[in-house]
Amino acid sequence: MGNPAPREGPAEGGKCSRRVLIVDDNVDAASTLAEVMEFSGFEARVVHDGPSALEAAEAWGPDVVVLDIRLPGMDGYEVAQRMRERLSAAPRVIALTGDSSNLARARESGIEQQLTKPVDLDRLVALIGL
Repeated sequence: MGNPAPREGPAEGGKCSRRVLIVDDNVDAASTLAEVMEFSGFEARVVHDGPSALEAAEAWGPDVVVLDIRLPGMDGYEVAQRMRERLSAAPRVIALTGDSSNLARARESGIEQQLTKPVDLDRLVALIGL
């Protein structure tokens, strides 16, 4: 299943509207991040585990996935790798982690950027808007 192209034109707040899938098992953190994304003019959806992330990516076609690395059952590296294998046009993946030491594994998995928690929200919004 291919991804739709990002919608053109500025959204509310002057940002280009993008679909952002947030994957984090911390429900409060994911909800807060979704609110920030929506306030920044992006369309956001939230899931809390790897299998749900794969299903949502296939069904919804996000432009960007903000992915926590430490997920139960299937870590973020595996989620990113499977997205890259399954989707004809895989979304950009920005990983959030408490430890940025595994950059080689991140690149191999198809992760474009890896940000250390606590994440700088302005930087994250800027990366998504690219």
